[in-house]
Amino acid sequence: MTGFDAIEEVKEVLENTPLSMSGGIYQFSKPLNKEDDEFIEINSLALPETILQNCNVNANIYVNDIVVGTPNNGRLKALTKEVNTAFPYLSSDGNIDISVRDTDIIPDIDNSRHYVNMRLQVMMLNE
Repeated sequence: MTGFDAIEEVKEVLENTPLSMSGGIYQFSKPLNKEDDEFIEINSLALPETILQNCNVNANIYVNDIVVGTPNNGRLKALTKEVNTAFPYLSSDGNIDISVRDTDIIPDIDNSRHYVNMRLQVMMLNE
């Protein structure tokens, strides 16, 4: 399995989770334009090439600021709570386990928004 597999699994789990988010779920990079007020961007850190793989995947939940520099804490909190309902997750074959490691709120001042960086631990059996 690869980092692509980990990201695709997280994306699939999130797409099957009821989210009140106005925008989409993107892999590897956020959209270049600001058409979506709210969206999730998924990327991963390095993945070891071992039998039992432990990968960190970032699910970044973006929400436009109320005014520049003032985060929309209500929406960030609500969306984080919704995403949290998807985890922990265990695949039907038992080969993939996903859990939340930690979260952090980070400003994206250049784009007048903040995001919650939700770091997920993805454990996969590399057969």
